[in-house]
Amino acid sequence: PPRGPRAEGREVGEVVERLLDDWSGVWALAIVCAVCGNDLYDVRYCDDGRVERHVQGAELRKPPASDEPLFRWRVGDAIERLLDDISDIWAPAVVCRASTDGSYDVRYADDGRLEVGVDCSELRSRKERRE
Repeated sequence: PPRGPRAEGREVGEVVERLLDDWSGVWALAIVCAVCGNDLYDVRYCDDGRVERHVQGAELRKPPASDEPLFRWRVGDAIERLLDDISDIWAPAVVCRASTDGSYDVRYADDGRLEVGVDCSELRSRKERRE
């Protein structure tokens, strides 16, 4: 049955594929949300947000390479969310979840409010701030 390469050294926020069925070789896209030690990881599935705990590193692999990055931002990245495009008003936030449809869940820095399904076109890195 197919197996992923050893996953030693994975880090929180890293995009991986998780082996779901080793007989048919079915893999699911996920994000590492915790490093548990002893080559075990908690992963959050990108399709439904479900968390699976203590996944063996041997059941994780890097997603296939592509010309475009799957996610522009990773969980924990400091970003800004466009609130008003006419006045060019942006609010600081942190990425909490990246979805395979290109949207992100973000938590606002000022009040801790969570917004789900934000289109990537309405986000920018805090480093891209224009003065």
